Amino acid sequence: MRKIRLLSMVSSVFLAMSACLYGATFANNTINNKIAFGLTAMILYAILMAIPYLKAKR
Repeated sequence: MRKIRLLSMVSSVFLAMSACLYGATFANNTINNKIAFGLTAMILYAILMAIPYLKAKR
């Protein structure tokens, strides 16, 4: 059960990060929106990389 929960958490963060990267690169947005999407993608990437460390502390 824990593996399924971890996999769903990782996949949801990855999908959100991918959507933000799409909005930052290919979508027809203003430059401010592209910066916001890029910063959000960086934050989500940091969360994605921190998940194993947070799970190891438990």
